[in-house]
Amino acid sequence: SVLDETESMLSEEEPERASQQQAQKDPYLEVLDQTMSSAGRWAFGVAAIELWVEREDKTRGTILERTNGGWWRDPVFANCDEVLSRLEDSGNEEEFIPPESLIPGVGVAGILWSEAGKKESKLKWRDLRQIADDPDQPRDNGRLELLAKAFGIASGVIFQSRVTGLKGIAIFYARRSVNFEKLSSETNQTYLRSSADLLGSVVSWNQPRLNAIEQRRKELQVVLRRVRIKLCTLVRFGMLQSVVESNETNSEERRSTGDSQNESQLNSLSPSYRAKAVKSMRRVISKSSSTVTLKATTTVKKMKGGGQLPPPPFTISQCVFSFLGCFLSLLSLSAVNESIKSAGNERGMILAPLGALVTMHYGLTSAPASQPRNSILGVVVATVVSKAIAYIPADILPVWIRIAFGPSVAIVATLRLGIPHPPAGAVAVLFATDSIGNDWKSLGLLLVGYTEAIIFALVFVNLSPTKTFPMYWGIPDVRTWPRSLKYKLTGRSPIEEGA
Repeated sequence: SVLDETESMLSEEEPERASQQQAQKDPYLEVLDQTMSSAGRWAFGVAAIELWVEREDKTRGTILERTNGGWWRDPVFANCDEVLSRLEDSGNEEEFIPPESLIPGVGVAGILWSEAGKKESKLKWRDLRQIADDPDQPRDNGRLELLAKAFGIASGVIFQSRVTGLKGIAIFYARRSVNFEKLSSETNQTYLRSSADLLGSVVSWNQPRLNAIEQRRKELQVVLRRVRIKLCTLVRFGMLQSVVESNETNSEERRSTGDSQNESQLNSLSPSYRAKAVKSMRRVISKSSSTVTLKATTTVKKMKGGGQLPPPPFTISQCVFSFLGCFLSLLSLSAVNESIKSAGNERGMILAPLGALVTMHYGLTSAPASQPRNSILGVVVATVVSKAIAYIPADILPVWIRIAFGPSVAIVATLRLGIPHPPAGAVAVLFATDSIGNDWKSLGLLLVGYTEAIIFALVFVNLSPTKTFPMYWGIPDVRTWPRSLKYKLTGRSPIEEGA
């Protein structure tokens, strides 16, 4: 009939356009691949780039998923070809390990997501081998171990679109043997952050692009429906009677169905302004009331857990080794404490935080809070802050408030300095209560016990063939201070200096 011929004539361009788009590569993937290649080409020391975005899952709450096409590797980098093929070759179903969705704090993406700082802060490069060997890290499908073998260090930069609100993280992988001074230079860090913003813009552009395409298709369908309505109207009033007579049987069937569609669509073309206003008000009220509901449901979902498996328990041999380490370490600390008391001192060492320290040495050896840098500096900072607040008179700051305020300030101070240490929080509570006197002798004795426990762990833990202590010392290289000061004063980075 005329209706069918007209509708097919107007819609014949749509399948042709769809077939042409399928024959070509997805424009989004093409733009993303070109952008990642350009960003990685001029980034010093970067061997690979990976993009993850934040999603909301119905059962797990907030999760991270790697975006489609969000992987790029420098073609020159060919370290561990077998490992790289298992990370990249999706055609090999037996060997390929796909990236699974992660919750914040799990995996390379989750850890860097949790640790990524503000834009004005310095990039934090994490050792992938340390993350893979962390006993607190849940077991994944083996991809974390492959990343640790293929690359050395990684850093993450968070990006967020101001238009769509899409939030994600760009992970930059570098070789272990990279020149760290040039890698962490101000010029390179600025470039990496700008590249992350650019890549985030490309990722956030995909969904609005798909929405625009869908909107164009819907507009075409609306045009086709309106043309059909007009044709039905012309047929009803006999203006196309000759065409109707030649297709009498088909037009009778189409007229009966077309009348009902015509009336309903003509009525929908002219809604009252009152109905529009009521609908708009209901939408605003529903949106405002659903915000609290969404936040509550998200919180409940997070309470259910991230769906990860707990770390495996220690073996019998590991338990025996840890028992000997804890027993001998605490035995030596107890002996020193008795010697101090026998010398006429009223107070000895505070052994409770030392027990927690020994637990971390032999149970959580590779954890950052167990390292000597966090142990010594964390206790010193927490004690000084809490003790300083304890000098405030009780009539100004009551003791029961000081017990909460002093340790809270001390804990936040250690977190800001990057030296969190759980036993330091317990020490801060003790010094805030003023239960061990106003002198600083207790802090000195505690540091003696810490030093003794760390020295003992340095010897005993490293006797194990599977453990290493410490994972790092975190002592800045004094030799690089003059050059860093020179670059800050002159404004010239190491790369510009070399050029």
